[in-house]
Amino acid sequence: MNKTTLYLFIGLVLICHISSSLPLDKSLEIRETNYTHGYNSYEKNYYVVFKDRYYTKHVDEEIWTEHQINYNEYNLNEYFGLSMHELNNEKIFIQNGGGPVYKLSNDSLYRIDRSRWHKTQNMSYPYILNDTLFNMGGYGYYSNFDKILYFDNETFEWYKYNTENDLLSNASNDFLIFHDREEKEIYYFGGKFDVTKKIIDKENLQYSLMKFSTTEKRWDKLGDLDFSFSNRRDYIYDYHQSILKRSFHFFDENFLYVLILNDLYTFDLRNNFFTISDFNIENINTSNKIIYNEEKKEVMYFTKFTSENYPQVVVRKIEDFIPKNYREKHYIYSTSNSGWNYTIAFFILIIITTIFYRRKIEALFIDKNLIIENDKVLFDGKEILIFDENEEKTLKYIINKTNKSGVGTDELFDIIENGSQSFDNKRKKLSIILNNINTKLRAITNIPEDMVQSIPSKEDNRLRNYKLNKKLFEK
Repeated sequence: MNKTTLYLFIGLVLICHISSSLPLDKSLEIRETNYTHGYNSYEKNYYVVFKDRYYTKHVDEEIWTEHQINYNEYNLNEYFGLSMHELNNEKIFIQNGGGPVYKLSNDSLYRIDRSRWHKTQNMSYPYILNDTLFNMGGYGYYSNFDKILYFDNETFEWYKYNTENDLLSNASNDFLIFHDREEKEIYYFGGKFDVTKKIIDKENLQYSLMKFSTTEKRWDKLGDLDFSFSNRRDYIYDYHQSILKRSFHFFDENFLYVLILNDLYTFDLRNNFFTISDFNIENINTSNKIIYNEEKKEVMYFTKFTSENYPQVVVRKIEDFIPKNYREKHYIYSTSNSGWNYTIAFFILIIITTIFYRRKIEALFIDKNLIIENDKVLFDGKEILIFDENEEKTLKYIINKTNKSGVGTDELFDIIENGSQSFDNKRKKLSIILNNINTKLRAITNIPEDMVQSIPSKEDNRLRNYKLNKKLFEK
């Protein structure tokens, strides 16, 4: 290879390298409809990602830099609807509707999940907690989704997140969310119940304010949005009426901001009040998600598309974005119009509970003692005579067993007269014997719980161990 050829080759390599990371002007124009955007705190970069390229802007710089995507595993037809998140310092994207998860790394956008695009979590709320990706609520296939899913970092699949309770009848879609990361709570309200209705009516909207504790894994209802004393207008109804025209919502560390028509509502969910301000930023595309940068106290948003100009990306301080003066202040919700309502309801509940659960309450005061004395089974000092031979032998063996792990199935097989029966027949016979024991003891003790409990074996969870219910008996 002569020197001329070598220099041309080196020059070509340098040009390709430089062109893969081109600095742009301070403004970034959006000339396509399929893209997503977000912020990565580890890199301190804002992102706007397209099918074949992406743009970044460092928080301490004013210019945008273009990067080529060398490999993209994403179907372009599905591209509209990705949301960007930061998981373990990596750039993660979730498909709208739920399922596919993508990662942007080394100028490649590739899929990392082993799930499917199930499309049941449109308008859901994805969030990161304890290095785990969660996805809350949403809707799909004409029904609402009242569960929380989490993405397993080892199996790369989505699983149901076990919580103490679900949203139950309060589940709705297209809801408003404030994630109080300091208190580790998520507030949820203002969604729609029926996803099939095209005409919005007030009866179809969510007026209950729910709170999910991420530490206790529990939903609680705080109260109902109270428009009788909080506001002269139904702002939830107005929000859904204007959602495709002049409304947006986002939150920072302390407040949830919701634009409804020309009014900016600032919700303080911790202290149960909101304020209303005039919103005067005219050149803003309210249908795009607003990105909040907690570190720099900045927001990233898009301008409107006009016949003369393409939308541009704008980054500005939140103090310049949010109005400084508010003209009204109201409560968000009320728990009751009168404290006496709760008092009366409480006493009524006690009376009803006492009537319906009288036997259970009486059982709490019984001297519960199941023992063997002179080879006889006694409860509260009285001999039990209603067991047949196998039932009595089985119960005596379990009572005498001192191993905390319980009695194994094979041990009980040995004391029951089974002959040469198969394993399945032995297991069925043992199940009948244990069921008879529990049924008879419930009748004798007047305690509506199983006396003999079945628990998984520590050695093999396919096998079962049996032991006395320690809450009810003392040996």
